[in-house]
Amino acid sequence: MSHRSAIVIGAGVVGTACALNLLERDFDVTLIDRDTPGHGASFGNASVIAATEVVPISAPGVMKNVPKWLLNPEGPLFLSPAYFPRVLPWLIRFLRNSTHARTEANASALASLCNRAVTDTREWLAGLGLDHDMTQNPSLRLYPSMAAVDADAYKLGLRKHHGVDFEVIDAGEIRRLEPSITGSYGAGVLTTGAYYLRNPVRPVARSIERFQARGGTLKQAEVTKLTHGETAPGVRLATGDVLTADRVVLAAGIWSDTLARSLGARFPLESERGYHVQYTGLDVGLSRGLVDTVRGFAVSPVDDGLRVAGTVEFKGLKAPLDPRRTRVLENHARTMFGDALHDKPRTYWLGHRPSLPDNLPVIGPSKRQIGLFYAFGHGHLGLTLAATTGKLVADILSGTQPSLDPSPFAADRF
Repeated sequence: MSHRSAIVIGAGVVGTACALNLLERDFDVTLIDRDTPGHGASFGNASVIAATEVVPISAPGVMKNVPKWLLNPEGPLFLSPAYFPRVLPWLIRFLRNSTHARTEANASALASLCNRAVTDTREWLAGLGLDHDMTQNPSLRLYPSMAAVDADAYKLGLRKHHGVDFEVIDAGEIRRLEPSITGSYGAGVLTTGAYYLRNPVRPVARSIERFQARGGTLKQAEVTKLTHGETAPGVRLATGDVLTADRVVLAAGIWSDTLARSLGARFPLESERGYHVQYTGLDVGLSRGLVDTVRGFAVSPVDDGLRVAGTVEFKGLKAPLDPRRTRVLENHARTMFGDALHDKPRTYWLGHRPSLPDNLPVIGPSKRQIGLFYAFGHGHLGLTLAATTGKLVADILSGTQPSLDPSPFAADRF
């Protein structure tokens, strides 16, 4: 069964992992992207292997928080009024997943991926010679008070149920662990099992090098549509050329739904527009990743500085970066670190998290077109789940028994 062929559409971290895993299963693989590999949503993440994030965002209690967030110009969620009619169906589905029953089912499915994420990512990095790029240190979730931690008991209990170990600490312990934090936080949750990448783009670049060195074909081109075929879809490029293979994997992030629609499939895929502000050349002595649970942002030390990432904006794919949102992140960072950030050089970034309303990705075969497979919709966990998704896709396409049940991620669940 060697020398089967595959086309992977999308050279972000997920698509690149799929392509490399298929190549290692003796597929002849062509990887296509219109942009530089790894420079979409994969570029601007918080640089965390967040295998402990097994609780879906659409957990009980989210409904009562949405109005409060929307009324706060510096809150974790911004919704453009003009975009509201477009995103409303997605939001309704999202809120329907906030029941206890749906949350617990979705958390179990998410945990099945997250529980493999560290091992699979470590194996992926070792194969690239990047063993030392991933470091471990307990992450710190920051709360305004112990009462706020108590109010989060349901989600913390769900984490513990799925094997996430954590310790609740007070303000004094926060200051001892991270003296650079000047903001007022009354409590924290120190979570073991957190891992960090000093440079989240480097593994993608190294994967591309390995992919091409082993005979994979990288093609920079725009895919405009998929066409029906007897054994697999055709892949039409903007040039008019049509490429064919035995199998096609659609891993194009937020643009996956547009391509799937060319074959009649539709997914409730929405862009949770995420921002980051990166303070270059800055070292405040931070030893771990931080999450502000109230303001909805994360801080990570990276190779060339400090990355402040987060918030969710619903505004579609075409709207440009909104400087008001980056100012929100800058204000949050000043709240956390005070004068340490004053006048420090910084860069800004906007990316599109491809998110589905149940917070689970789509991984598996199309029901409409033989030979087409999906690997998209990872939301906030693209970097975390990339290596595991790549192995799972390669298992399915090569006929190997998957090491986890892929049915919760089936395309026809919508």
